[in-house]
Amino acid sequence: VRFDYYDLFGDTINPHGAFIYNPFEKTIFKMIYGRAFRAPNAFELYYNDGSVSQKPNPDLELETIDSYEAVYEQYLGKHYRGTVVVFYNSIQDLISLKTDPTDGLLVFDNVDDVRAKGVEVEMEGKWHGGHEGRISYTMQEAENEETGRPIENSPKHRIKLNLIGALLREKVFFGIEE
Repeated sequence: VRFDYYDLFGDTINPHGAFIYNPFEKTIFKMIYGRAFRAPNAFELYYNDGSVSQKPNPDLELETIDSYEAVYEQYLGKHYRGTVVVFYNSIQDLISLKTDPTDGLLVFDNVDDVRAKGVEVEMEGKWHGGHEGRISYTMQEAENEETGRPIENSPKHRIKLNLIGALLREKVFFGIEE
């Protein structure tokens, strides 16, 4: 459990927990829950360009997220691990930039409650000397809870590739992630 206190927002309590079951030497199942928050930053609270196009909103609230995950991990031989994750996230009071209809100015506000659900599949390899590689694919749906419409700038599909190579055995590395 994490406790935070902010002069502007008061206190927030954020629990985290997991149930982990290891039925076989190389098989792991996890059920994970966590709550987190994001406090608005100074730009979101106070930016003002003289009311030319944007105004401040010192009344912004914390953004919170409840996250649920079911994880299956399988180690394959000495060097490989596969993972499948099913997830559901519920975000309350998402901070977004919007246009105030009363004056036409942009302003940050707690405008949306969002839910995102999906699945991620990953394969990872680690070899002697510090060389590593990982590739993953995520499919998710993120939508506004009130309207049911998809969230803008939230990808439905994502592929990631990460490679790490050792220049000096287990001392100096280079990496790339795409």
